[in-house]
Amino acid sequence: MPAYPAFILAAGLVACWLMANAGRWLVLDQAPIRSDVIIVLGGGPVHRVQTAAQLCQRGYAPKLLFTGGSPCGDQESQAQTMARQAEPMGIARAAMLLEDRSLSTLENAQRTLPVLLEHNMTTALIVSSDYHMRRVAMLFNRVYRGHGIHLTYVAASDPAFSRPRWWSTAPSRRLTISEYAKLLVNWAKLRR
Repeated sequence: MPAYPAFILAAGLVACWLMANAGRWLVLDQAPIRSDVIIVLGGGPVHRVQTAAQLCQRGYAPKLLFTGGSPCGDQESQAQTMARQAEPMGIARAAMLLEDRSLSTLENAQRTLPVLLEHNMTTALIVSSDYHMRRVAMLFNRVYRGHGIHLTYVAASDPAFSRPRWWSTAPSRRLTISEYAKLLVNWAKLRR
């Protein structure tokens, strides 16, 4: 019987540690390396474009590939919006590629792969919001597997998300819980 309270205590400590680190685990942020292209995922605020533009201007890649369709179908695509946002940041239209049909992170991966293959690109930096990166890596690694393209994941800090204190604000809680739900759904899809 004495082992039972110790087990409960240990399980409680593990659960507390997992809850405290849930925000940190979502973030995958690798050091950028010189690449052929920077893939910027749509669906987020302008911080993704800012991060990608800074990487481009620092010489990490000569091209940016903006990806994301129009969720409503009758308005400007996410890719077009990001391209428009990048111009005042000093990015020339000639340095931009657009993939403007994808409507999910999985489709971002599926629809950017042919673009890279068509342009003989073998390295890419992938930029998205910090809380989104673990799922991005799971999906892109699966779709790009076997194609000889090296992917590096660079997180753009989202001001609405707090890694160490994900529970501290309503937006951060919403982003964290939503991202874990999406991770589970995407993981289940990939398992089929």
